[in-house]
Amino acid sequence: MSDPYTQPYPGQPQPNQNPIPPAAPFASAPAAAAAPSQPKKKGPKVLTIIGVILIVLGTVVGVIGTVMTVNAFTKVAEMPIISAGDSRTLQLEANTEYGILMAPYGSANATVYDPDGDPVTVRSYTGAASVEYDDSQLAGVFTTNEAGPYELSLMSSNSMTNFMVIANPVGTIMNIGLGIVLISVGCFIGFVGVVCLIIGLIWRSRAKKAVVTTQV
Repeated sequence: MSDPYTQPYPGQPQPNQNPIPPAAPFASAPAAAAAPSQPKKKGPKVLTIIGVILIVLGTVVGVIGTVMTVNAFTKVAEMPIISAGDSRTLQLEANTEYGILMAPYGSANATVYDPDGDPVTVRSYTGAASVEYDDSQLAGVFTTNEAGPYELSLMSSNSMTNFMVIANPVGTIMNIGLGIVLISVGCFIGFVGVVCLIIGLIWRSRAKKAVVTTQV
């Protein structure tokens, strides 16, 4: 005996009827567009700072070299020029080494007397083979014991020879050379600093314009 037909209740799915499909997931909101990259500002700033530092450093080095050169030239300029065969009385300081420069070269003979009239030993400079300045050669050196007037009598095999007496001759001549070198180095450092500063400022200006362009 067959089972009687059963009528489904309302809402009951019929046999072989497809189930309700699942609801589609909510669509996610579109991702926000990435902000445009900003040009880097660190490079121009660093280059500008380096330029300023080099300019200051070059100025300091140049000033030191200028002071050294001027002081050395002043010492030389203060001393009179003595012609060969002449005698001259000079006011010299105590316990100071003086050098006798001669130009043009020749066979020199120098006689020096201290304030008491006693002879002072004039010796050859043995610190180097030769010391020269402005076509003048260091012919001899002597050291004072006391301050006062010293009489110098200078002779040369060349009648055209001129003499000059300067204090601390080696140090003075070296200061002139070192001062000129420092001036040259200072100018070079300052020039490099100016170039770095100009490039840094131009780079920084272009970076700012690029920022304005990307924001428009």
